[in-house]
Amino acid sequence: MDTFLKVGSNLTDQLNFLDGLFVDSEQGRIGVDEIRFLLDQLETVRLESIVLKLDLTLARGLNYYTGIIFEVSAPEGVQMGSIGGGGRYDNLTSQFGGQALGGVGISFGLDRIYLVLEALDLFPENVSDRLDVFIINYDDQSSKQLLPFIQKLRKVGVSVELYPLAAKIQKQFKYLDKRTAQLVLFPKSELLADNKIEVKNLSSGEVSILDISEIDQIKKTLS
Repeated sequence: MDTFLKVGSNLTDQLNFLDGLFVDSEQGRIGVDEIRFLLDQLETVRLESIVLKLDLTLARGLNYYTGIIFEVSAPEGVQMGSIGGGGRYDNLTSQFGGQALGGVGISFGLDRIYLVLEALDLFPENVSDRLDVFIINYDDQSSKQLLPFIQKLRKVGVSVELYPLAAKIQKQFKYLDKRTAQLVLFPKSELLADNKIEVKNLSSGEVSILDISEIDQIKKTLS
């Protein structure tokens, strides 16, 4: 444990340290690869409002977590402990008589989150459950490519949701029937190769091809 306490706080240094530490451990190298994968995804999203830290001494639920674990803390300036936490677990469902499935879970402390929002005066004046844009999920690669695009849409006030899994199209549209949206985006690989995306207006039935940089055009379509 003393070794892990001395690893430092810089992410690059920490990962280089782990590479050297687990040079003879296949399981250890798998763990480091998982951390790098997660960091790569977060870099793609570029969440400017979060500060990411790697804590090698963190421990949670040792009896069922099998992979990376995480905790969520309030921003600096707010005296509050962890407001959320979770991690990766494999085959946990089999312990309750179900099919052995892997998964990632997280729990939130709603009372603590409420207090943080109140302290930072972050409660919105108006709340809506509307969904402006729904994006079909074809595969992990296209979904990753669209993450910065999704962030830009949200920054200009567009409510957008990407289906979480590359499931059958029929299943995704069945979910859409329950949510409803004005626009459906189809990130087909041949279009994404040219940074374009197919857009269907569910109200008019009109289908168009837009450049994924045309954020203003998509917002204009919604107005």
